[in-house]
Amino acid sequence: ERYNHKRAAYLLKIKKENNYNVIRKDSTNLADIWKTLVKNSAEINSLGYVWMAAGETDKAMLAFQLNAMLFPKEASVYDSLGEINLKLNNKEAAKKYYNKVIGLQPGNENAEQMLRRLN
Repeated sequence: ERYNHKRAAYLLKIKKENNYNVIRKDSTNLADIWKTLVKNSAEINSLGYVWMAAGETDKAMLAFQLNAMLFPKEASVYDSLGEINLKLNNKEAAKKYYNKVIGLQPGNENAEQMLRRLN
C-alpha cells in the first residue's frame, strides 16, 4: 500500500497555521478530519516515528497525540506517547502512558520493562 501523503501534508498545514494551544482546543474537529484520511493507527504511528527519527519531536508528538484521540483503545498509540515522552525526558508523562498500555493490554512486556526502568 502506498504511503498516504495527505495526512502528512494536512498535519504540516495545521502546524504552520496554528499553535499547539489552538490545535488542542480544536482537537475534536481535527480528529474528525483525520478520520477521513487514515485507515488505522499504524499509518499515523509510522509518520510520528519518521518525524521522531528526524529529530522533529514537536511534529512527532502531535502525530502521536492525534493517534491517541483517533484510536483511544489501542495500546500501541500510548506506547508511542510513552516513548516520545521518555525521549524528551518527560518521565512522569512516559510513566502515565506506559501504565495506560498495561491497562489496555495487561502483560505488555515492553511497557512493563519501560516502567521498571522509569521507577
